[in-house]
Amino acid sequence: MAQFEPLLPEPDSPFDTIPSVAERGNGKAGTRTKDLTRSFNRRRGVSAGHVDENGLGVASASLFIVQAILLTVPMPRALNLTGIPAGVVLLLVLPSIMAYMSVLLGRCLVIMKNRWPDKYGKQRIRSPFPEIGKAAGGRIWEIVVWISIMIANFGASVVGVLVAVSSVTLLIPDFLSDRLWLLVVLGVAMPMTWPGSPMHSFFVGWASAVGALLSTTLVLAAIIVAGLSPALPSTTGNSTLLVATSEVSTASGAIASTSLSSLVRNEHSDMATSFTTFWMGTSMIIFTLTGMSLYPTIQNDMRKPQRWPLAVVPAYIVSVAYCMSTGVVGVEMFHSSVHPNILYNVQCHSSKVGQVLGKAAAGIYIVNGIGEALISSAAVAQEAEELLKLPSHKVNYKHILVRSGVWLVIIGVAVAVPHFHKYQALVGATTVCMNNFIFPPLFYYWLMKSGEDHLKVSICENLVFTAVVIFGAVAITCGTYTSMLAFLSDGEPRPC
Repeated sequence: MAQFEPLLPEPDSPFDTIPSVAERGNGKAGTRTKDLTRSFNRRRGVSAGHVDENGLGVASASLFIVQAILLTVPMPRALNLTGIPAGVVLLLVLPSIMAYMSVLLGRCLVIMKNRWPDKYGKQRIRSPFPEIGKAAGGRIWEIVVWISIMIANFGASVVGVLVAVSSVTLLIPDFLSDRLWLLVVLGVAMPMTWPGSPMHSFFVGWASAVGALLSTTLVLAAIIVAGLSPALPSTTGNSTLLVATSEVSTASGAIASTSLSSLVRNEHSDMATSFTTFWMGTSMIIFTLTGMSLYPTIQNDMRKPQRWPLAVVPAYIVSVAYCMSTGVVGVEMFHSSVHPNILYNVQCHSSKVGQVLGKAAAGIYIVNGIGEALISSAAVAQEAEELLKLPSHKVNYKHILVRSGVWLVIIGVAVAVPHFHKYQALVGATTVCMNNFIFPPLFYYWLMKSGEDHLKVSICENLVFTAVVIFGAVAITCGTYTSMLAFLSDGEPRPC
């Protein structure tokens, strides 16, 4: 039986210095834990692999993960659609599944580096996620993953632009419509795509990550301050269904005829929760809590890729804490009038202090939204340039035409339906579900079962993988259906 051999001496695990209970008394600190850690990793084909001394550390990688998944302004709306009890359960279960799936994807990358050291171990992998699909399932899966990532990046660009425009209209109300502001963004941001890819700027990554944490903190503070204001919207326990419900229900005659008694009313959100609203909210949560298409790239840029789980866990803990607090507090404060951008509710019902905090958060979201759109659109443009065989070492007029074309299409799609939460739900229900719940368990299972090393997958892991894939298939089917219904309706909740 072939064994994996690390390309370089295996670095010490961060747990190597933790002594066992028996070892604390005799001074043999960490030897037993060290051996167990390495044994655990080797059973899964995980060893040190290649070390990039100029790569990201665990803290930096964790911060970039937070930046990739932290978008809290639509979270109160998502919990209002699912109902608070179901939403809280989803916010506890889904991030746990996603974090575990991201660890599986990280193991796939390390297995590849050890199994094929000449191809993957000695140099940076340009597109890690599609390469994982190719190594696990062949060329066809590489193409499927590539298409899924491109759609996800395109959708993230549209969402980023619309979040920025939504924040602009909050700061400068009644000046231009959303569609006209999108044209302004087109003119201002398009030249920023020409010089090169912002993904290669370490400063941009750090600035975006810090900005995401700061804006999220300001949003939560603004909601809490608004909750102390006496001018909050009142609710009645048996009020009629709101516009937010009709957004996903009236688009279909069958669903529109559903009787009120067949719906489950949540006493906190004061809004009827139906099949359509539940899956609409679930898709929004899935989109918000994942950056799976970026994870292999972040791990690939780490100094020690085998420490990827140490970056994932704290990132998800921080993100879930922010999303949970913002979502629950937002719904409790504003009930069924909650807007897809919670900052609109803050401006309508808060004191001067809360409004200032909300506007400060909106200002940061403008920068973050455009930055996220530029980064995601750059990934799409670079793949288009690769297909056209344009040189990567310099930028000429052909690159400018391609990047401008991609940006024009993004703005055109945003102008067609200028509501970011609808794209958020649709992308979350389709490609994000594929990237999170379908690809990681399949690729990990195939990599473990193939090769001469005969790595084993436990029965428990098989059961978990099967459950995750089934959930992913159900989420894709139901979420796509309800998201498409939302696109056929123009209903919007009124924040004031």
